[in-house]
Amino acid sequence: MVSNKVQPKCLSILEGDQMNRDKFLKYLSQSLSEMGLFLPAETTEPILVVYNIIKWAVQARCDTIKVASDQVTWLRREQEIGQLRTPISFKPSFQKVLERDSRVRSHLRMLNDMEEIVEYELNL
Repeated sequence: MVSNKVQPKCLSILEGDQMNRDKFLKYLSQSLSEMGLFLPAETTEPILVVYNIIKWAVQARCDTIKVASDQVTWLRREQEIGQLRTPISFKPSFQKVLERDSRVRSHLRMLNDMEEIVEYELNL
């Protein structure tokens, strides 16, 4: 007997990963005021840059972000993909974003918190 039911399309792992990545990129592309996580006075340039760095790392399919006192680097399989040299440390801004934003926290996990470098794993 043949069933007339339509079989649901099964997503491959790669398609599911792409959907997660696309959803997360869409989320990261919102303005901070749309997210409602930061008061206008808290929406500083470093906070905005942190969201951009995460977005750039996701777009480049990176798996690691390293934050040092004078630079932020994003990597894929231990190969440097991008780097931003900074006059200030972005460590406090990354911490603040992770404290406030559960969506980012679900994709970005601290691996190492050494004195000089904080290393985050990016999971999608």
